[in-house]
Amino acid sequence: MSQPRPLLEAFTMNPAKKDLVLGIILVLTFSLVFLVVIPAAVVVPGGIKISATAPDYWPKLISAAIALLGLAVLAQGIIGIKQNPTPPPGKEAAGNGENKNSGFFKTATAIIGLLAYYWLVIPLGIVAASMLALPGFAVIYGERRVKVLVPLALLLPMALYFFFTRVANIPMPLGIFE
Repeated sequence: MSQPRPLLEAFTMNPAKKDLVLGIILVLTFSLVFLVVIPAAVVVPGGIKISATAPDYWPKLISAAIALLGLAVLAQGIIGIKQNPTPPPGKEAAGNGENKNSGFFKTATAIIGLLAYYWLVIPLGIVAASMLALPGFAVIYGERRVKVLVPLALLLPMALYFFFTRVANIPMPLGIFE
């Protein structure tokens, strides 16, 4: 009788197989979002002359882009498997000396961070919430240089805010800045 497989064994598989699985998941999920979820969930009023102003434009564009990126990841996985079908012993886990489960914990932390960001956008506003979230995510994924974190936290949210409100004329929640 074989022993049960550990829950986190998937995180120690060959990186090419991870790319293959991730690519399949991305393509299927975001194709479904593009073809089924957005048309069912987003009401598009008639008479819109410029497609970029339709409420379903950006969700469709983003989901299509992620599906295409999923195809690239899928192709990368296929190429990696063809080039090296069986990794050498001890090389299955993520390289560069990281803990085998660090990818799992980074992903879990990022999901929790995204939920916190979602909950903070209305009370704090999108600019203030982004000023907290961007350096937080950068730290989760390894950035430790203050010279990078501070400008990222301050300039990027403000630049995006001014672009969307002044150039694109799209209102954004200001929260504490109203």
